[in-house]
Amino acid sequence: MRLQCDMEISNRALPSHNLKSSGRCSRGYLSIGQNPGSTNKQRTVYIMLCTAKDKTGTKYVVKDNVEKVFCNFISEGKTTIRFKEPQVDLHISKADSIQLKSFLTVLKASLKGECPQQKSNLSTLSAITPKQIENSKKKLTILKRQDYPILKGFPFSLVSLKIIGCHIKKLDSRIPSLKYLQHLDLADNVLQELPEAFSRILLTDLILKGNQFSNFPQILLEPPLCDNLTVLDLSSNQLQRLPSHIDNLRKLQILKVSRNQLKQLPINIGNLSSLKNLDISNNQLPLLPANFIKLCLHELDLSHNSFSTTPHRILRQCLELPSLQSICVKFIINNKIPYCETMYRDLHELIRSHKRCWCGKVVVAKFIHCIYHASISFMVASLLSTSEKTFPLEAYFCSQKCFDRFTQKQFQSPLVT
Repeated sequence: MRLQCDMEISNRALPSHNLKSSGRCSRGYLSIGQNPGSTNKQRTVYIMLCTAKDKTGTKYVVKDNVEKVFCNFISEGKTTIRFKEPQVDLHISKADSIQLKSFLTVLKASLKGECPQQKSNLSTLSAITPKQIENSKKKLTILKRQDYPILKGFPFSLVSLKIIGCHIKKLDSRIPSLKYLQHLDLADNVLQELPEAFSRILLTDLILKGNQFSNFPQILLEPPLCDNLTVLDLSSNQLQRLPSHIDNLRKLQILKVSRNQLKQLPINIGNLSSLKNLDISNNQLPLLPANFIKLCLHELDLSHNSFSTTPHRILRQCLELPSLQSICVKFIINNKIPYCETMYRDLHELIRSHKRCWCGKVVVAKFIHCIYHASISFMVASLLSTSEKTFPLEAYFCSQKCFDRFTQKQFQSPLVT
């Protein structure tokens, strides 16, 4: 049988001569079988490694030559086969776990001497074909529309795919089926939306800059994609707002949304605890949400925005008894109860426009709304901005007590002038 995987050979004899093994990981095919024309008397079984650089393959005898098989991480598509002669270890990774188990079952049968093909599914060893080499590619870059693989499709082993400046309007339906894909660059196209199947891709890096997104792709907030994404670039689009649940991107480390039309940031952007680099330059932001200062960044770019120079002041103070509607809204939000957009219109509008207090409580109708200026240099190692030393922050408080506690904690003097 034949297994597609990443392979690396390490020589155990080199360290004894103070030399390091120069083995490099490469994608290819691993086969177990017999040479062409072998008879029942010639039952020598080999493991053969074939890669793009070694198409004819390198063979290792199986019988009495496999010292040990390390099986602790088979469920993750990893294993190591240790040979006696030559003294090398074959490290296997990024293999399909089911196919890897089948491969090791055949290997175990061969070690026991069970060599008939009908019994152990041994294959006839042969060199890999150009088509198989193409399918073992890990990286693919397409810069011209005429190079787009319309008929032959994408190699299923792709880890990195770049389709840049090809003017594609709709995402290829074959891309979500690339189960090894981690890096996807779709820059400088004319995409306006992503399909529902997109959330199935376990991407870590997604580049969508230079497209025509007017709305943030909500599918990015759906699992399992939102649980893996670490880099997101939506620069140079037409975004007017970011989603209120952007904190679903728990592992996000780099977020770039420069050169859009953003007029406000979500109030819970400060909950992105893994975020290290943030670029929101060249937008139309007048204010930052108060919990923005909860971030701990390596690099932040706030340049070329329209930050307000309004002095500290309370914009609105409404602390009367809550209405039945506001109590209902808080209950729906706190308990994450699903609701339909066709529900009672006023109730839906309250849910959509709800805020959160600095303490984390939901704020609906009873709140204090204020603006204050503060330095944010303490939360970032490198601040790329204009001459501003302080920035206007917008805050909501659920009670006078919460407001007083915040002002005493953050400043020595009151916020209001």
